[in-house]
Amino acid sequence: MIAKYHNGAFAFTRNSATIEPMFPDQIARIAAQFGIRETIIPSYAGDRAVVSRAISTQSTALAKQGWWLRPLKQFKTHLVYGIVREEKNQEERRLRHDHEACFEWNVEHDNGLHVTGTHEAALAVDQQYQDYRGKIMAPDWTNSIMTYLIGDCHAQAMRDDGRVVWIPPVSLPQVYDLKPFLEAVGITMAILVVEAEHTIMVQQATTESIAGQLQALQEEVAAFDGTQKPSTYKARIVAYQALRKRATLYRETLGIGVEQAENLLQELEEKVRGLLEIRSKTTIHRDTKARKSDQPLEAAEVTAPDPTDPLAAVTGF
Repeated sequence: MIAKYHNGAFAFTRNSATIEPMFPDQIARIAAQFGIRETIIPSYAGDRAVVSRAISTQSTALAKQGWWLRPLKQFKTHLVYGIVREEKNQEERRLRHDHEACFEWNVEHDNGLHVTGTHEAALAVDQQYQDYRGKIMAPDWTNSIMTYLIGDCHAQAMRDDGRVVWIPPVSLPQVYDLKPFLEAVGITMAILVVEAEHTIMVQQATTESIAGQLQALQEEVAAFDGTQKPSTYKARIVAYQALRKRATLYRETLGIGVEQAENLLQELEEKVRGLLEIRSKTTIHRDTKARKSDQPLEAAEVTAPDPTDPLAAVTGF
């Protein structure tokens, strides 16, 4: 069946209406059953995001009972909401709003483990918060799946939001292995054949993507002055190698010219390796003066980029 996808495939996902919030360790066990790397598991969004989701979920249900939740304070570590009773007078065509109570979430109070308040609406929000807290929810999956497809499967985003990607033929078996895992957590994936007339669109997207990534990498290297951390240089070398691999793959599949990109990436890698060699033998003090270390360091080991490094996202690896 894979043979019909000689031009690759378009893929996108959709969360089912029945997707349930799950703890990361639950998802990890499912991933292990299907042989999927745990890197696809989204990070927990954090209590602040989850309490907002609990409020949003309960707002709809509570509105049907005549209670409206209105924000009074909204900070990263502290939320206060008012509970307002709405009464309708159809004969007089008037609405009446009475403030009944407040509820609060505060990191400084019990580390934000609860939504505090005695009103019925406050208790409902806290119950929802307890149901969500610590779990991976539907909104958390989008970026995680796209990162996995672009990084592990060498996919190319076809839309600015990244929600539709092109999968090269060589990665399709891996994507088909991913499908049953996604279905097990409540996510469906569509894989569509790329017709011959659509290959031009894919070629344009991949060419523009590689050019954009190269420009970002060039601009960054131009700003390097030898004082950056060795880990920064190591991460960039990994990024260059990854982008070169991606460019070669796209050339073999789509026939796009990437010789200039490959040559430029080679130049960037050589320059950064030179900076890494110098930096590994230099000590940078707080007064910004540099001196050579008395004890030479061992040859630098190139490792995967730090995921918290903003430039690590340039190539999707």
